[in-house]
Amino acid sequence: MASDCESSSEDEEDEEADILDLESDEGWDDVEPDVEQLEVQCLFDNRVFANVASMLQHCKDDHHFDLALLQKGFKLEFIEMIKLVNYIRSQTQAGRLSPELSTKAVFKDDRYLYPVLEDDPLLYSLHDVISDERSEDEELANGSPSLDVKVIQASKPEESLPRFRDYEQQLATTQEALETSAKQLQLTEKALEQANICTDSLRQQLEETTEDGPKRTFNKQSEYQEKDDCYSGIFLHGNIQEISLPIAKVDVIISEWMGYCLLYEGMLDSILWARDRYLKLGGLMIPAHATLCIAPMAEDECFYDRVGFWKSVYGFDMSAMSESIERHIDTEIVLGRNICGSTDIFKSFSMYSAKVEDLEFAGAEFKSTIDKDASDGMQGLVIWFDTYFSTTPGFRMGPNIPSPDTFLERGEGNVAFTTGPFGEPTHWAQGILLFEHRKGKPKEVKTGQIMTGTVGYKKGTAPGSLEVSGEWRMDDEEVMKRQTWVLD
Repeated sequence: MASDCESSSEDEEDEEADILDLESDEGWDDVEPDVEQLEVQCLFDNRVFANVASMLQHCKDDHHFDLALLQKGFKLEFIEMIKLVNYIRSQTQAGRLSPELSTKAVFKDDRYLYPVLEDDPLLYSLHDVISDERSEDEELANGSPSLDVKVIQASKPEESLPRFRDYEQQLATTQEALETSAKQLQLTEKALEQANICTDSLRQQLEETTEDGPKRTFNKQSEYQEKDDCYSGIFLHGNIQEISLPIAKVDVIISEWMGYCLLYEGMLDSILWARDRYLKLGGLMIPAHATLCIAPMAEDECFYDRVGFWKSVYGFDMSAMSESIERHIDTEIVLGRNICGSTDIFKSFSMYSAKVEDLEFAGAEFKSTIDKDASDGMQGLVIWFDTYFSTTPGFRMGPNIPSPDTFLERGEGNVAFTTGPFGEPTHWAQGILLFEHRKGKPKEVKTGQIMTGTVGYKKGTAPGSLEVSGEWRMDDEEVMKRQTWVLD
């Protein structure tokens, strides 16, 4: 009997052992949890990575792009990071492998809230990118000695060397970030180059103006002083119409008053008031002249992102959402290859003779010859401005206005720059005026066709805002199309 009990006990133990023997039970594979495999596509090429960290490191190593440092430099919040990622992806998909990133304005549009890649894992991980950067900042702000301790504990040279290489790489990455930030100053750098010429010309003009008398300065209390061998100055803070200058007339008025589409923000009103009130006879206005330019645009991506997208959103026609978009002026960089017709100047302003009432106008005519077939249609108009500087008091441009490049070649001391799509990008970008296309796709245009129309500017209801009206037709059309846009 005892033998039977022992045998039974051994059988039960064997059964328990078999149950716990996971290696021999193939069925257990079915209950193991599924592990989600991420596929994170690079921002600049088609390579795919198993995690976000590897992809971002690849962007640093192969494309010299540091998303975290750009976030830190621009101080981007989560929503802005989403826009940035979708902006970069949209640009690279369009073949622009070096997207314009000089300013946050290039990706401010809400259309960049919509993912370019479906279920983009990078968008789900942006909180980690932001939090990692913030944790590093907090660590430094709190005086954490962690970095110093790591260096001190690496007592052997062979241990220290890799760490110093890491720091060297960090310095190199920081330098790249600084270079990226410096792109924001592209206009400033160009303006400084121009300002060197302008400053030299200005200094010469000032010396000629004041060579028979002492050089005047005013201290912070606006007390009159005279000095024989130097210039000095003060800052007076306030609206020019509301403050009083401690002098009756000035020799020069310098101002960077230009806004988007030239007249946005309405700063020129104050400059013209100051000119009439303070500029002496024979005084100098810097800049001296500005022109408004226009050309037709054919850019499929621009049209689709803003308008075409809404025609089928997961099968639903949401075209009504595009109505406000087509009435709003976008300020973005337009590439020269997307301009499909010749440029025309539709308005010109002399800083010596312009009046405040001239800043609102209607019926300014333009004409453009289509120089590039646009089988997918002409989507809208693009507006920008050119600015001219001259050391000649009372400068008058004349009826045949040269391009900025030609103007530079015509005389010593001449300075000019363009904010147009064929020049260096500036923070002003260009104003995009999309046509309404709710009744169909944009009309195809062919090389040689003529487009004529008019443009009007009017101050908007909001302070500093701008309302632009336009009418146009092609040479094969009898009826003018009309539309109004707002920049606010």
